[in-house]
Amino acid sequence: MKFCNLPHSLILYLFSANNVPHECHEYLASTSLDGVYGVTGKTYFVFFLLTATLEAPVYWYFVKDSLRTVSKFTAVVLVLNLCTHPLAILGFPQFFALAGFTKLAALWATELFAPTVEGLVLWQVLDLPPKTSFLAALAANLFSWELGGLLAALL
Repeated sequence: MKFCNLPHSLILYLFSANNVPHECHEYLASTSLDGVYGVTGKTYFVFFLLTATLEAPVYWYFVKDSLRTVSKFTAVVLVLNLCTHPLAILGFPQFFALAGFTKLAALWATELFAPTVEGLVLWQVLDLPPKTSFLAALAANLFSWELGGLLAALL
């Protein structure tokens, strides 16, 4: 069940719904708040830093010509994550569960929200071309979602 909500799993399930493991189907179809409450500040901070660290090399690839100093780049990565991470990790799961939506619905909403907002910030604040902004945000978020989920499952 640890990998039920990662991109590679969801893609496999999308194309092969009959092969979704029972425990994953139950998990994704549930509306419970398990795992949402009880997240300590320390745990959240670790996951925030993990996400920013995983996304940094992807963002660097796309914005290295626009941000020449490490301090500006670091600030941008932190601001992008501050715009989305608290809602994605703490807000969306609670809201969707309390509204009766499944974890799968919350997951899709969250993973559409984060790259959209981060892409808008890159486009409007850094004045990057829209295509570059949204591609960078999508790539960074998919990378951190997949690799971060795998690393978190090992912890």
